[in-house]
Amino acid sequence: MSTTKSSTSMDMPSKNRIGKQTGFFSWLPRLDAEDNAERVRAALFYGGILVLVAAIMRLVGMAGENFWHDEITILNVSLGTWDDLTYQFSRGRPPVFPLIAYGWTSAFGTGEVISRLPSFIAGVLSVGVLFHLGSLMFNQRVGLLAAFIMTVTEFHIYYSQTFRYYSVYVLMVLLSFLFFYLLVTRKRWYYLLSYLVFSALAFYTHAHGIFAITSQGIFFLAMVVLQREWRNRNLILTWLLSQVLLVLLILPGLWLYFLADILPAPEILNSTGAVVVEEELDETPVGVNWLQEPSVGSIVRALVRFVAYEWFYLNPFGIGAALLILVGGIVLFVSYIGWRKWVQNIKQLPGDVLKSGRFPQWSLVLSWLIGMIMLPWVASFIVTPMFFDRYVLGASPAFYLFLALLVFGARRVVPILAPVLAFIAFLIPGLLVFYNQPDNEQWKEAANYVSANVEPDDVVVVLTSSIHRRQPLESFNWYYPDTVTCELHEDALGEPETVAALDECLAGYDRVWLVGLRWQGNYDRLAEDGLSGTLIEFFEDYDEGTWQLAEAWDGDPFYLLGVYLYEDTSEDTEVAALPIRSEVGAALLQ
Repeated sequence: MSTTKSSTSMDMPSKNRIGKQTGFFSWLPRLDAEDNAERVRAALFYGGILVLVAAIMRLVGMAGENFWHDEITILNVSLGTWDDLTYQFSRGRPPVFPLIAYGWTSAFGTGEVISRLPSFIAGVLSVGVLFHLGSLMFNQRVGLLAAFIMTVTEFHIYYSQTFRYYSVYVLMVLLSFLFFYLLVTRKRWYYLLSYLVFSALAFYTHAHGIFAITSQGIFFLAMVVLQREWRNRNLILTWLLSQVLLVLLILPGLWLYFLADILPAPEILNSTGAVVVEEELDETPVGVNWLQEPSVGSIVRALVRFVAYEWFYLNPFGIGAALLILVGGIVLFVSYIGWRKWVQNIKQLPGDVLKSGRFPQWSLVLSWLIGMIMLPWVASFIVTPMFFDRYVLGASPAFYLFLALLVFGARRVVPILAPVLAFIAFLIPGLLVFYNQPDNEQWKEAANYVSANVEPDDVVVVLTSSIHRRQPLESFNWYYPDTVTCELHEDALGEPETVAALDECLAGYDRVWLVGLRWQGNYDRLAEDGLSGTLIEFFEDYDEGTWQLAEAWDGDPFYLLGVYLYEDTSEDTEVAALPIRSEVGAALLQ
């Protein structure tokens, strides 16, 4: 993590250094020391600690989480042939992560931990890159603060534990901005080459990488207009060259992503052996057709999730403890420096915050943050909805830099340690929930339970819907050792074609297991009845009501899932009900 100082106009002046430590802490390397060797030691020491903490926090709990359906989709893609993989690319799937997945799973297998290691590695590296970038643009304390926020936030921890694009995507965006900054400040050919490589990789890891490139372009053009020193002929020509080369590099991806909006999607892993009791979905486009137009609240939600993974993680006890620590830190600080000095510092606060970075550095952070959030937000109304929390995760490092700049700039009013400790207190309740409760659907537990209790003549049916499409079938099949007999489209339960297909599926069987997602795609709350309400109404009328509910597990203990056992009572007078441990399931039988 080199911290060599640049001689360009965007680099920070050497000031506001921490004085020499004395006593117990004298052995620690000083952040932002005048001596470059000590700065390097500080970068390695403090950056190393952060990377180690990040690694531990991203490893803990990884083995306990099932794959969720998006992960299983990528696993199925990675286990296909090379022709299957390239066909996915031709239909608009960003290629970088599937290529990584294809090679990784071929070499190391598909276990929950081993499969997720590429995301884990990318998440840990992102912490180190953000520390380095913040140190280059501002100073080591700003870099350390920003990297610390990334280290402990659940959103980044979660996607570092997920076999999906997003952790790798954030790393590519960070490297793109790092080498963009180095290119415009130091103008070396190897920075140009690195910028081109990582910007293209960001775009080919996720389509939103185009907004990183666009944000950089907006920043550069604004600097040329606003600051005379940026009207340098060589600098402008270098930037123009980089943009021409980037367009050539990403042009194939732009074409494929465009095709993804107008061409039908391939059916992934259509070899499950299941009888599909629904209209085939092979004409549905790849992409984000399930998204709705965003609102202003969508932006607020994304920013909140950058620091707290879910709304219910905003625990009042954590917030109260954070406020108490913050106020207590301020009181102690005022008692140390004196009331008059503190009031004087408040008056100077706006200037101190602005002086925490020069105008170009501040502008780059704001262009990064605003551009990567607002560009997809606006495009959602012009082209097609494309704004979603995890899609704009590439803006989160800029948000952390912004917060770090505020904390650093306000250090003469609020000592840095106070907001750091307050942030930790704020996060602790959410982290306890994060590490102690499942976040993904528990397909493995549901599949194991059905497998352990299914009888030779039972039929197993997986419930799908227009919201989830074939994801429940693919997810259950991943963990279920046998072939699922049928697939039932829950949204079409009352249609004659569905009833006829179900008749065929259940013919000759006395018991049917139904498995499906309990939630209906509402990200703010679970559906009150889940799938069970619709099922009960359907089976009350189906086959003259001879199929009776014998067992129901509705979200407990199989998180987010429903498992239901129906028995045909046309010849028997009573249902041989199995034990019911779920309160919700018991209520369904009343």
